[in-house]
Amino acid sequence: FRVIRIREVPVVVNRAKQLPKWSAGLINYGVAAVTSAFTWDPEEVTVEIDGKPLPTEPLLITIIANGQYCGGGMWVAPHARLDSGYFEVIRIRPLSWSQVVGILPKVYSGKLASHECVESCRAKAVTITATHPLHVTLDGEIPGRVPATFRILPRALQIQV
Repeated sequence: FRVIRIREVPVVVNRAKQLPKWSAGLINYGVAAVTSAFTWDPEEVTVEIDGKPLPTEPLLITIIANGQYCGGGMWVAPHARLDSGYFEVIRIRPLSWSQVVGILPKVYSGKLASHECVESCRAKAVTITATHPLHVTLDGEIPGRVPATFRILPRALQIQV
C-alpha cells in the first residue's frame, strides 16, 4: 500500500491507461495529471489527523503515503518510510494554471511540500470526509469512496530478505 489519493484521480488513472503502452509510467501519469489538473474542481474536504480535525477547506487532492513514490515515479513524499509507523499526509489546495505548471517539477524532484499550496504532516491515523462522494484510489485501483479512515499497523507485515 503506497498512496491513497482523493478526488479526480480516477480521471488521471483512466487517462494514463489510455496513453500508449510503450511510453513509461512516469510520462503517462505526468501527462494525465497535468491535463486533468486544468479541469478539476476543488471539493470541501475535512481531514482528521490522529483524531484532530483540520479546518474543512477546498482541496484538489489529498495524498496519504507510507512510501515515497506514486504514479510512475512521482516523488510526492520524500520523508515517507515504509517502516516508520507513520503516513505522510499531503494536502494540495486549489491551483491556478501557472501554479499547475510550476508545481510539476516539484512533484518529480521530491520538493512538492515546498509549494505554497501544499501542506504536509505525519499521522498514524487519517480520516477523510467530504460533502460529496469522492473516490479513493490505491496505486491506480479504485477500492472505494470517502468517508474513509486509514491507520498504520506497525510491524503488521513480516518480511524476510
